[in-house]
Amino acid sequence: MIIILSSCTLSPEQSGPVRTYILAPQLPPQTAASPTRLTLLVSTPQAAAGYGTPQIAYTRKPYELDYFSRNQWVDTPGRMLKPILVNALEASGLFQSVAPGDTRILAELRLDTEILRLVQDFSDQPSQSHLILRARLIDLARGEEIASRIFKAQEPAPEEGPYGGVIALNRALERILGELVAFCTQAYLKR
Repeated sequence: MIIILSSCTLSPEQSGPVRTYILAPQLPPQTAASPTRLTLLVSTPQAAAGYGTPQIAYTRKPYELDYFSRNQWVDTPGRMLKPILVNALEASGLFQSVAPGDTRILAELRLDTEILRLVQDFSDQPSQSHLILRARLIDLARGEEIASRIFKAQEPAPEEGPYGGVIALNRALERILGELVAFCTQAYLKR
């Protein structure tokens, strides 16, 4: 009986509270001197298979995806990213109005995004956090894509473990947000 009970005890890695983390990058500075008269809708980012869960993904070798057992996102990455995209594009000063895609307002443009990769990679030391995001800017009046681009950012974790990965992912997202605002500006100007 004692052997059975001792085999049921939790290891230190499995005990303790579940820690939850958020995406909270610094927003890029305002880029446009005066806003256009355009309204932009930002749809909820979709996530590639494996990344549409609150579980925080990591990898140790190619083609294998694992999740931290006691560490997770506060929500799915797509739902966390949506207000960040809205706030960054609104802060850019380019658009008269920026709103979530489920808002019932008339708009000229829509930004669709997809999280292609959001993972901490332990195959190198220090571990690296990778974020890959596909963006498509849609002209709603014409029903056509104006521009599309894939954004990639990789940041070293300042410490090993899930918290270091979260810090690095937020830094990667800061870089991508700046590039995304520039992408929307350039796509609008070429329109």
